[in-house]
Amino acid sequence: AADEHRAVFVNPANPDVQAYELAVISEIVKNYDVDGIVLDRMRYPGIYADFSELSKEKFEAWLGQKLERFPEDIFEIDPIPGREIIRGKYFGQWMEWRAKQIHDFVAEVRKSVKTAKPDALIGVYVGSWYEFYYDVGVNWASPEHVPPYDFASPTYKETGYADMVDWMCTGCYYENITKEEARTAGVPEWTSVEAACEESVRVVENETFVYGSLYLLQYARNPEAFKRAIDMSLKTTQGVMLFDLVYLRDYNWWDVLKQVFPTPAKAPHSVPGLLEKIHEVKKLIEEDGKP
Repeated sequence: AADEHRAVFVNPANPDVQAYELAVISEIVKNYDVDGIVLDRMRYPGIYADFSELSKEKFEAWLGQKLERFPEDIFEIDPIPGREIIRGKYFGQWMEWRAKQIHDFVAEVRKSVKTAKPDALIGVYVGSWYEFYYDVGVNWASPEHVPPYDFASPTYKETGYADMVDWMCTGCYYENITKEEARTAGVPEWTSVEAACEESVRVVENETFVYGSLYLLQYARNPEAFKRAIDMSLKTTQGVMLFDLVYLRDYNWWDVLKQVFPTPAKAPHSVPGLLEKIHEVKKLIEEDGKP
């Protein structure tokens, strides 16, 4: 299936697809002097994928029963354009099963990478709009975070994979920097860099480092907005990721970066043992708060 960028996706639930992807990752880590692996577009293209016979069979095996009507038991498309899909009785289970495919793949990637090269790091790139991200079959939150979905079962949160990656970039792709600017522009607060960064940190719950990611094309001819966006990301997350290098070159913003980063700085994930220490502190705080 194709998404809005007309990219072709493979079925994440297909064992052959998973085996091929894992083989590529293993080959890179074993044979090349890399610091780690970054997983991007590790998702379904949208809510309409994948309804193949293979996915149906695997879902039924996970569910423990046969579906009477497929895909209607999952959802139907309203015949009136513009309306929401009509959810079927197994919609929630289908969303959880899809998210589990991605979760389990991340677990296999981590096992493969760390076995081949224990010091290699695993990063991931996702969209910051967590409230709607179930649409692409991904739960990048902490496995302890209770999702805001009305269809989520008590076990849905277990599909969260933030604890299995060493760092995470969340795409905070908004022209409005602050929540106030978004309100002034007449758009929801969540469509701002500030709100997106805050939400990213909130749902990850200190399981890994979060770096707010900026789409530089949105600040073309506005270097001041670009600087403010970087400052916001640094203020509200543990760092910043710039997407991508071609825009820095085209806009000749190297001096802007020198202003924002006057002295060299280390990314938190490059500090050995820092994430483990954060996890220890988090555990102590949680234990201290228990009755």
